[in-house]
Amino acid sequence: MSRPAPEFLLPGVDDPAATETGVILLGLDPGRLLAGLGLTVLTGGDDPALVALAVDRARHGAGPVEFAVLLAAGARRWQAVRDTLPRDPVADASPRAGWDRTLRSLAACGPADAGPAELAFLAACRMRRRAVDDASAS
Repeated sequence: MSRPAPEFLLPGVDDPAATETGVILLGLDPGRLLAGLGLTVLTGGDDPALVALAVDRARHGAGPVEFAVLLAAGARRWQAVRDTLPRDPVADASPRAGWDRTLRSLAACGPADAGPAELAFLAACRMRRRAVDDASAS
């Protein structure tokens, strides 16, 4: 018996660009999410896409800060704020809908000192909490 092919849905033309950035962040491994969070904490970066690119450079040894330093800073920040983040027990079938709801929730009730990139990385970490918790404990 064959499985149906996965369906690829393009975003709606009225969807905010941040939603697609969020979908990309959700595809990163937990280490990169934590390193991105660490980079936002250390530098105050405000563009999540540029932060993700800088993390990738650091991962390949081409950044001004070592990947391990970013990872450790992100793990510390995650452990400091994870239990204060709003909880949403309802799981969405759509990553885009879940992303939008999580990001709005964090913007309203997340850390007051978090900029746009940090909120984006926190949203991705929140949505992938189990894997990020495991990665931050190592």
